[in-house]
Amino acid sequence: MGAVGHLYNNANGFFGGANVPFTANIPGQPHFVLVQGLRQNQLSRGGVIFNNTPNATIAQQFNAAGTGLTNFAIGQQGFRAIGGQVVGGDGDPAYTNLTLQPNVERKTSFSHLEYEFNDSVTGYAELSYGQVQGVNNQWESGQNQSNVCIRPDNGYLAGLSAGVRSAVTGLDGNSAFVNDNNVVCSGLFAAIGPGIGILNAVPGTVISKNWQGQNLETVTTDTKVTRGVLGANGKLILVENSGAEAIWRRPDGLQPKT
Repeated sequence: MGAVGHLYNNANGFFGGANVPFTANIPGQPHFVLVQGLRQNQLSRGGVIFNNTPNATIAQQFNAAGTGLTNFAIGQQGFRAIGGQVVGGDGDPAYTNLTLQPNVERKTSFSHLEYEFNDSVTGYAELSYGQVQGVNNQWESGQNQSNVCIRPDNGYLAGLSAGVRSAVTGLDGNSAFVNDNNVVCSGLFAAIGPGIGILNAVPGTVISKNWQGQNLETVTTDTKVTRGVLGANGKLILVENSGAEAIWRRPDGLQPKT
């Protein structure tokens, strides 16, 4: 049996679908392509300084100590947008540690009591309880991605070498609108922003980090429902009006005794 491929979205953009024109990342290939070697784009545990230089094949990532830089191979067309998946490169293989189905545990109980007071009235009581607990381990690399805007006045940069500081600040505005601080991360927009209505812009460079080894994201849900019901079932006695005389009859059609 051959290796299992992964489905790669070859569209250069956020929108697409059947019969919708698109610009291909890999020219000559369709919108979705079954490929080998699908990996996370410019994402590592040390943090990658996202390189948006057209046709770039190498980015810089921080080492394990966070004090120096090493090369990070960029997959095909990985310079186009931060995040996502590309063919090739040094990112984790696609869907590593992905949970296909969450763990679910269900507990339920139900009780019903009934008492017949007479031929026409029956009372009942019900009590039910349900609990559903779910655990979804969102440990896939892309689910633990964080894009952070590093400003040139960041205090930690002062403790690094001049080469590292230059590598970070040299890519100012590398992904201006993509970071976890909801701030436009670009010296250009910081300068012209007020004039065009962008007020939350600062100089900075986006670094993409995979927190998988330090902070695994797990979503836990616990839903409990308790239900209690008291009720009664009754039979109505029919009344027939025969002239001036009202005749009461039992539900079984027999005339009650007088």
